[in-house]
Amino acid sequence: MTTNGRPNGARPAPRVVMVLPAYFPETFGGAEHQTRRFAQALARRGVSVTMLAPRLKGGTPSREEEGPVLVRRFRLRAAPNLGGRHFDSFAWWCLCISSWLWRNRRRYDLIYVVHGRLHAFPATLAGRGLHKPVVVKPGRGGEVSFDLSVVRRKRLLGSFFARSIARNTTAWVANSKEIAADLMHWGVPSERVHAIPNGVEIPDDEEQRSGNGVVQFVSMGRLEVEKAVDQTIRAFAGLPADARAHLTILGDGPCRPALEALSRRLAQESRIAFTGAVGDVTPYLNEADVYVSTSGSEGMSNALLEAMSRAVMPVVSRVSGVDELVEEGVSGLLFPPGDETALARRLELSLAMTAERRRATGEAAREAVRDRFALDDVVERHMTLYRNLTEEAPCPRA
Repeated sequence: MTTNGRPNGARPAPRVVMVLPAYFPETFGGAEHQTRRFAQALARRGVSVTMLAPRLKGGTPSREEEGPVLVRRFRLRAAPNLGGRHFDSFAWWCLCISSWLWRNRRRYDLIYVVHGRLHAFPATLAGRGLHKPVVVKPGRGGEVSFDLSVVRRKRLLGSFFARSIARNTTAWVANSKEIAADLMHWGVPSERVHAIPNGVEIPDDEEQRSGNGVVQFVSMGRLEVEKAVDQTIRAFAGLPADARAHLTILGDGPCRPALEALSRRLAQESRIAFTGAVGDVTPYLNEADVYVSTSGSEGMSNALLEAMSRAVMPVVSRVSGVDELVEEGVSGLLFPPGDETALARRLELSLAMTAERRRATGEAAREAVRDRFALDDVVERHMTLYRNLTEEAPCPRA
């Protein structure tokens, strides 16, 4: 017997509110793509999902439905994570989030915060006051880039906000070993840290590369300083002028004009293409042979997961989460972040490989994510965590 589609006696799916630092259509990064896929996968399992996000542009809708997922946006002059001279926007964000969570407190069971930066503060505080469990998923690992470390460096009350987020978060989702270690360093008890990686949808079909003899390199993500795409451009420009190679850079961001100017200075206009923001990267990955990332910090790269799921051979910097995804020489090539000489050697090696060798490495990458990072499995682990938290006392002890 079933009731409302559930076996009699089965627990209803938890109702989740997601609090985001940014979202479509104003940003097109890997985190936004991951969050959208994750929310839709939760909804397919009967979870009621509402997203709360800022909107910085007047043309962005304040309310939108993405299938079963409701997106509610609050108008701000500046991003809520900035603080400092934009503290007024952060204060308004705090008021909007706290007010929404209070008014709708009977419509959700759990608060899930994407990244533990400054925007997380009102959600964690409201969760404690309303006796709702709060789950925070940090975005980056490392001594300098870890989310709470970034918050602590804010000049205006940074230490206070960082301690408050750490104290009032019920559970943390660590998508890499480095982030788990960062949380321990901050004194978060191990029982509040849950190791759950990012997930990716594994395509059933396998696209065939064009096989025109040109090795297609691709880079994708937000074009900002920490992604260090300038290193990719310089290393690619160092390949022989007659090499049959092409680089496509997917994404947009504040560094795009400078990166395009760098490409022109290096006379790479015919070999490097900038696409701007791309809603669906699949066609580009289906044509790509090598995925390149020079990022200086990550949590667990969603762009890397997506490229690997499409059997694109990765050449990536060894940052947080990468060692858990890529086995050197088997499922990709690694180099130390910031080491342009090592990067150049890796690009030269990938170019010198036969097409069959690159394809075999890409297939090994695809199998690696199929075995351990399939989105359905990751969502199921989150569902278990949500159910456990909503049955327990939600608030951690101070």
